[in-house]
Amino acid sequence: MELPHIQQGENILELKIPYGRKIDIEACYLLGDFGVRIAGYHGVLTSPVKALCFGDIVHQGLPFYGGNLTYHLEAEIEGDTLEMAASYYRGHLLRVAVDGKDAGVIAFSPYRLKVDGLAPGKHKIDVTYFGSRVNTFGQLHRNDRHHPWWGPNSWRNTGDTWTYEYRFWPQGVLKSVEIF
Repeated sequence: MELPHIQQGENILELKIPYGRKIDIEACYLLGDFGVRIAGYHGVLTSPVKALCFGDIVHQGLPFYGGNLTYHLEAEIEGDTLEMAASYYRGHLLRVAVDGKDAGVIAFSPYRLKVDGLAPGKHKIDVTYFGSRVNTFGQLHRNDRHHPWWGPNSWRNTGDTWTYEYRFWPQGVLKSVEIF
């Protein structure tokens, strides 16, 4: 459903639905080109995120984002081989393109990719991160991270296992890609 114009400052979106002990509500999402800043249990819409660095995307304005992202890099090589390592990311896999051509995926240990047959010189490298939906659809108010069980009742928390503050999981390419 299309919303009316959202203006700077406070906006209130009110939903009226029947709700009770045996009636679950589905998640509702705002979709659009904007960032989000989280402060405790408050979320504030910000300007769109146009650039990212390696590290947790949660703290770069994309706490609920579950889509794909492409990191743009350049590397200069002397020989005809480029090797890269992406040893610490949280998502499904990384797909690499060199100079616009698919070079393969990084998905399994040792999280390296070797690309042969390149010309010496500078090359454009695109690393596409295939995101996880854990911070989009997950149990973000479950306070108990010592038992990360996910199932039907893991959304029903009370007492010390519930928190109003968000409990995000780190996402993105968390450590810089190394190019050899």
